[in-house]
Order: sequence, then structure tokens, then C-alpha cells
Amino acid sequence: MVNRIWQHHFGRGIHKSPNNFGQMGEAPTHPELVDWLATELIRNNWNMKPIHRLMLTSSLYRMSSH
Repeated sequence: MVNRIWQHHFGRGIHKSPNNFGQMGEAPTHPELVDWLATELIRNNWNMKPIHRLMLTSSLYRMSSH
């Protein structure tokens, strides 16, 4: 889910495919980031608003808009 949200905001996901995370798929570019974002999503009781806020207020998002 966090990969799909990331893909929505940044144009491409941390993982190339939003659907294929299994052994047949390619590895994510930053697996630690995917794990951390997923942990944050679970910590917030699957409420997606804090994850959107986290991504949209990040310095990476500000840099990507230039």
C-alpha cells in the first residue's frame, strides 16, 4: 500500500511494480524505506492520512517539485 501511495505522489514507486513483490518480482530500490513506511502505516492503525502527510512534508517531495 505504501508503495502505491509513494507512486501516486512521486510518479514511480519504490518498487517497480505496485503488484509483484514476490520472489518473481524485482527487489525494491530502498527496502528499508518500504519497511519503515509500512510500519508507520500499521502504527497509525492503517490510517493513510498520516502517511500522505509524511510524504508530502518530506524534503524529498520538496526537491522533486523543483
